[in-house]
Amino acid sequence: MISDLALTRKEVGLLSPANRGRIKGIIQAGKNLNKLVSVAPAYINLDPTWRCNFTCSGCVDGRVVSRQGQYHVDQAVDLDWNVCQDLINYAKFHGVYGFVVQGGEPLLYNKIDDFLLACRASEIILRLVTNGTQIISHGESLVSTFSGTASYLRVSINWDSAHYDQHTGSKNSLRQVLTGIEFLAQRGIRVVVSSVVFGRKAEEYGLPVNIDQMGDIVSLVRSSGASRLYLRPGKVPSTQAMIPLSEAELANLESFDEDKGLEVCLPDFSQFRQADLPQNKDYPFCPTSFFRIVVGPDAGIYACTSHRGVPAARLAQIQPGQTFTDVWHSVERVRKQLQFSPVQHCRDNTCDKHRFNTLVIDAREEFERSGSSTLLDNLCLSINSPAVLRF
Repeated sequence: MISDLALTRKEVGLLSPANRGRIKGIIQAGKNLNKLVSVAPAYINLDPTWRCNFTCSGCVDGRVVSRQGQYHVDQAVDLDWNVCQDLINYAKFHGVYGFVVQGGEPLLYNKIDDFLLACRASEIILRLVTNGTQIISHGESLVSTFSGTASYLRVSINWDSAHYDQHTGSKNSLRQVLTGIEFLAQRGIRVVVSSVVFGRKAEEYGLPVNIDQMGDIVSLVRSSGASRLYLRPGKVPSTQAMIPLSEAELANLESFDEDKGLEVCLPDFSQFRQADLPQNKDYPFCPTSFFRIVVGPDAGIYACTSHRGVPAARLAQIQPGQTFTDVWHSVERVRKQLQFSPVQHCRDNTCDKHRFNTLVIDAREEFERSGSSTLLDNLCLSINSPAVLRF
């Protein structure tokens, strides 16, 4: 049960007051397809392109970026601008909290400046995840979009100066990235940096180790003017399984929590310590896929970020002349969503939404039996979170 362990940040976000209406809608809809059709997603992961100018070691998105495509989709395509505009309009009028914009490298999208400014005009919250190399090229649009809003950029820096070019397949890019962060920070734009931590155990999966570089990375981020550094667990690209850290490695990371001049965030360390725990995904469908979906540059709607580009996980396809409303609010989409079996398709994946999914399914079954969902209600009451959906 989810309450047995401390809630992660993502779980708190999913259970926040802004999302409870959607959760109750799914619980109370039961197996009624027509009721499930009406539930709008809470937020959308938007991949405007799967092109990328890096070839990063250990990239968890390597299955969909153009350099390593494994599936029969056009990896080099950029999202049609008409579809992109339609998504912005949908988000504005259907209570979608915002977009998580990633890829690929989203700043390579051929209409990225138009997209950013349109989101700002519609007051849509953005979390844009970038490698940072293209910040200066789009500086004016980024400043206009992210100034004075709850939106923010997240720049990935996973290697120190000595190893950066080797593990990104680039040349002299780190200076570009740091210059871009400095440019935005000097103009009052909120920039956070994330670093994926690979401990010694990563070598067992053929992945490079960077735990010894964390001190240098912290120094680089502090000098760039970024407001915050998130240290995130390394994952096995093929399964998304978190790679455990030793207690000594965790203690080393925890020492950075007191770093002066930079807020170093070490969220969800319980996940590091429980990375080997089995996940029994015996629930009939994935509830999270009703709240958080992925729209790819191929105009496909996918069940989650772990299955981007995978045909079996494509819940719907926005065809020319169709809108997102047409395909999302359709019985066909719901039927496909309920047929997407975590037991079958996610058996080997480690899912950070597993406990949330279990909770929703348990509450759904309780509601069918008794007409109430006290387990969910009591847990939600225990959460002291803002009345907005964090993502």
